[in-house]
Amino acid sequence: MSKIQDKFLMPEFTIDTIVDEKGNETPGIKRMYDIALAINDSIMQWGAPGVGKSQAVQQWNAEKVIEYQKKIAAGEKVKPWNPDVCDVRLSMKEPVDLVGVPIPTKNEKGEMCTVWATPSMWPKDNGEFEGGVIHLDEMNQGQAAILNAAFQLIQDRALGEYKVPEGYIIIGSSNTSAYNNTVTEFSVPLSNRFSHFNIKADFNSWLNYR
Repeated sequence: MSKIQDKFLMPEFTIDTIVDEKGNETPGIKRMYDIALAINDSIMQWGAPGVGKSQAVQQWNAEKVIEYQKKIAAGEKVKPWNPDVCDVRLSMKEPVDLVGVPIPTKNEKGEMCTVWATPSMWPKDNGEFEGGVIHLDEMNQGQAAILNAAFQLIQDRALGEYKVPEGYIIIGSSNTSAYNNTVTEFSVPLSNRFSHFNIKADFNSWLNYR
């Protein structure tokens, strides 16, 4: 799968669902977020710079916040949706930024051991929220070591001692190599842990965003 970012290998989506004059529907990527959340899948979205990949994640998360506010107002026994997207730009990260730093300490027997200080950016599993979003942006601009760490996060929904809370969806975003020649090719195992989609530009979706 050396050309995983090739749009011809992936179904194409716009940001929002659109229907043309003939009634033909092009599904929006936000619909796939809902499906992925329901089946505990992870999404990898590819597209040109400025097409709205990152904004689609932010908009969908804001819609989920409102959805859960309405559920609570209607008396459903659910918790709020996390209003803050955990947005991680892998192009600017080192492995220690994801895993955390080792801290020497003593166990209950007084023996020296090491624990990992989890980075504060990761959402906490404290029962406050029903769910939320972890957005791994600029994925293919991250170092190979970063992508190895991301693989564990996506595969095991854990990273070192950190555990992804229940109800959270992991979404990756990248520009295709046609727009950036400084990219790190995904390994086949990492690629296989995602459902891949290509985001195409659409004028009506752009008007909705504006």
